[in-house]
Amino acid sequence: MKFLACLKLKSVVSLVLEDYPTALVDFYNRSGTELITMGLEGNKGAFKGIDKEGFMEVMRTVMNPDKRPLLIHCNKGKHRTGCVIGCVRRLRGWAVSSIVDEYMLFASPKPRLEDQKFIESFLRGDYEAAEKALRECDYQVNSSDSVDNTVVEYSDGATDI
Repeated sequence: MKFLACLKLKSVVSLVLEDYPTALVDFYNRSGTELITMGLEGNKGAFKGIDKEGFMEVMRTVMNPDKRPLLIHCNKGKHRTGCVIGCVRRLRGWAVSSIVDEYMLFASPKPRLEDQKFIESFLRGDYEAAEKALRECDYQVNSSDSVDNTVVEYSDGATDI
């Protein structure tokens, strides 16, 4: 937990569906870190995929500058986390080939074609539509700050963005 403490996180976004470990909940409470549990089903074959509405809620949370610095994780930091990071990269204007290369690197040895397709099909307009819906609910997200100043921590401790 020493490593987590030195990160001085404001938020931890958990994409895990299962109950969160009590020891970590206690640690986050003691350190003033907000634990945001947003259980998200992963892409697993043709009939089991990421819920788009739930995914957009995750993206709104991740892109909110008030939540940073933050850590995003799922069980292994590969598939669900990889989709979130890949879509953040899309918003930042990365080339799709670079995003897919990064996903393949971190998802190895079991990358999922469904995840790759999900990342490739994510459009800035999807996020902008979600932002607009939020504004209509009196919640403001500044697009330029959200996209340009994102810091995301991988579950394995790697930092990027």
